[in-house]
Amino acid sequence: MPLVFYIYRVVTWLIGPLTSILFRLRKRMGREDGFRKFERRGYAGMARPKGLLVWVHVASVGEMITVLPLIRKLLESHPAAQTLLTSGTVTSAKIANDNPHERIIHQYVPMDHPGFAKRFVKHWHPDIGLFVESEIWPNLMYQAEQNNVPLFLINARMSQNSFKNWKRFPNSVRHLLNQFDLILAQDNHSCVRYEMLGARRIISAGNLKYDTPPLPHKETELQNLSQAIGSRPIWLAASTHEGEELMAAETHKNLKNKHPGLLSIIAPRHPQRGDSLVKQLTELNLTIARRSESQAINADTDIYLADTIGEMGLFYRLSDIAFIGGTVTPQGGQNPLEAARLDSAIFYGPSNENFSEMFTLIKEVDAGREIFSQNDMTDMVDLLLSDSDFRKKLKNNALKMIDKNAGATDQTLTAITPFLEKTTSG
Repeated sequence: MPLVFYIYRVVTWLIGPLTSILFRLRKRMGREDGFRKFERRGYAGMARPKGLLVWVHVASVGEMITVLPLIRKLLESHPAAQTLLTSGTVTSAKIANDNPHERIIHQYVPMDHPGFAKRFVKHWHPDIGLFVESEIWPNLMYQAEQNNVPLFLINARMSQNSFKNWKRFPNSVRHLLNQFDLILAQDNHSCVRYEMLGARRIISAGNLKYDTPPLPHKETELQNLSQAIGSRPIWLAASTHEGEELMAAETHKNLKNKHPGLLSIIAPRHPQRGDSLVKQLTELNLTIARRSESQAINADTDIYLADTIGEMGLFYRLSDIAFIGGTVTPQGGQNPLEAARLDSAIFYGPSNENFSEMFTLIKEVDAGREIFSQNDMTDMVDLLLSDSDFRKKLKNNALKMIDKNAGATDQTLTAITPFLEKTTSG
């Protein structure tokens, strides 16, 4: 074990008593589930099922939605298998509960403390572990290795910024990456970066996000909101971060006279910011209807603040124009395919390194447009509202791009099946 990991294990062990304080602080912010806090310390919520157990670990909502089609295909091809699905956020747990399956068990992942990780792995003792995208936790991985659990990093991505940071610790990173029996990179850029960091067992398998089904919605809610909105022009600022909501509000003010009846939907990435956003937007003399408080949309509503969890599928269906948040502020961007798949013409800012290859492809095939400033946002929303042919072109190009790049689910399942069969036969 490299010295840096030994130090990491010692430090995370010593700060164990502080995890209770951290949990309480996160619970106060709505980021932890008080009824299941024992799971975050490695205690199981139920007995381990008999037979083949496939452990799939994701970070949060986006990764969970991405991997669910793979899990279902895996369970179809292996009728005796069950899946232990772990995640670290309350919102992802809600997604798991809203998509139940008799052979999928959801648990909160334990905090990466040596004792918690040991307790978790010892109880569940999965036959194989699939970590999704960039979820790398040294103590969990160490315990998996100690218990002979083969690990795979699937739909793996490595942004340019992460690559620069990881290069500072070449020996430690090489050791960490080679604890995976196989890394399946989601794009060629990530594949090359992993190789340059010393990963020995890596293939490019495509991006599972291209295979993700449309985000779910409740049809009755869609009908109710559509009826309330009627024929009003509408656009959506999706998964926004601080600063982007004010840009969207200014855009609304700039265009409301040119597009009478304009309704702007703002869906913040973190709905708990709803109170502060209402205050900011009201100070701009805009009329706000807040979804979390069931406030109705009426003729005077300027902004519909969609400050709820798990309803992006509803809002994308309401609007065929969508700004992808986290791209003007330096957050790295959100997944643009969620909007494009639901027939929204998309635009975005320059901060999109979290999905760099995807946004590069969008630009190459003219499936979306990039903006850089407040004036750009106003001009783009104006253009998209005014020109239906332009909207249609962007939407059609995006759907063609998605179809062309599908297939990563089958490639990933093909790559891990030999290991599953080896486990079963063993």
